[in-house]
Amino acid sequence: MRPWFTLIGAEKKLHLGYSEEAKTFMNSSTSDRFYVSKKPDVVEARAKAEVLRLGGNPADRSDLLGQFEIQFGQFKRQTFQWLVENGLGYSAWMVNSMSRETATSAPLSINKHHFKEYFTLFPEGK
Repeated sequence: MRPWFTLIGAEKKLHLGYSEEAKTFMNSSTSDRFYVSKKPDVVEARAKAEVLRLGGNPADRSDLLGQFEIQFGQFKRQTFQWLVENGLGYSAWMVNSMSRETATSAPLSINKHHFKEYFTLFPEGK
């Protein structure tokens, strides 16, 4: 994972902007007008397979959620881990904006709430 902060002397500075990788992704993304959110069980099964492929532990909630595919916003198709590493400010904004949302059984809502769970697993995300 890329560091969320830089040491400048004795002071830490958070990186709240987009990484160059995120900027490239935003500029190269094609329209997803017809994108249909995947069912939560499909997203989870794919994440488990990816965690195993990477040599991680699918029983570790942060390993598992980190490989969930984003089903919302401009970064859909990336993983939760990728978004936190490449768009920390956007991640924080998304979680904060969800305070006004009620969770539903819709795949998109479930995915957003899983992202919130992932983000708040880190002290910086709380």
